[in-house]
Amino acid sequence: MLERTSEINIYRKAYERQNSALLGAAGMIFSAVCIVVICITGIQGSAYGRSRGQIKADGTKTVVTQELLDYLGTLKTVRSAAPVIELQGSIEIENYIYTGTITGIDIKNYPFEYAAAGRMSGSSFVQMVFGSQVPKEFQKKDGGKVSDAERETLLQKLSEGEMKLQIGEAYSADGSTGTAAGAEDAQNVQSAVMSGILRQTGDSQDNRIYVDITQIQRFCRMMGEEDTPKSLVIGLYHKKDAAEVLNTLNGIGFKGENPYRGRIEEQGETDKNLRIYFGMSGLLLLFSGLYLKKVVW
Repeated sequence: MLERTSEINIYRKAYERQNSALLGAAGMIFSAVCIVVICITGIQGSAYGRSRGQIKADGTKTVVTQELLDYLGTLKTVRSAAPVIELQGSIEIENYIYTGTITGIDIKNYPFEYAAAGRMSGSSFVQMVFGSQVPKEFQKKDGGKVSDAERETLLQKLSEGEMKLQIGEAYSADGSTGTAAGAEDAQNVQSAVMSGILRQTGDSQDNRIYVDITQIQRFCRMMGEEDTPKSLVIGLYHKKDAAEVLNTLNGIGFKGENPYRGRIEEQGETDKNLRIYFGMSGLLLLFSGLYLKKVVW
């Protein structure tokens, strides 16, 4: 009877020891998984702050000069800087129309990253560069909905066809007004082609149409408006540096909004929580390891 009881106790202790070992191993595995997930989350968040960005700043009492551009070129946080002029306009192709802001910039030298090439044509056509989302913003002239199949066809038309670019209201040589479709002799309506579509960045660039700044300046002179650039587009090596660059610009008469502020601040708060979770997971891993060592040995 005593031998049987002794055997039962041995089996029971072995069973308890096995369960304890499994518990310790499970704790270690859980802690390790938590640490891996925390590290991946932190790396992804930090990658956003380190990725390239773009900001825009407008001069309050000053204009863009070459001296300013040269100064910005010396900043380690600035990848590129270019003057811009923005005007409202529209683009028409067949029965489709886009209405919005047309941005004049030095498209030949600005470091755009293209996703697809379009059509290159002679000097009689305005060369336009589309942000990645612009083709989706074209609408039918009659206000009807553009189907997915029609958008596929439209994209091909934009890549291969000719468009009418109109800046502001179309003024004819005799002083009359009209639309781009109905005023072929309008001085501020010109034939245009799409020379490329940019890679998607998640920035405002995705929804912009760019033409060479000299073309926009020509339109400005036609309409009797100022053709001197008072705004800047600045490419950043890292989104997290946007606030620092904007502070520098504020000190020399330019103002702009930080499009990454909310995300960067949110990531900073997340990083704090991740450090806490990392510490807790590390302690759990340590205690699980010590517990498992005690049980096994």
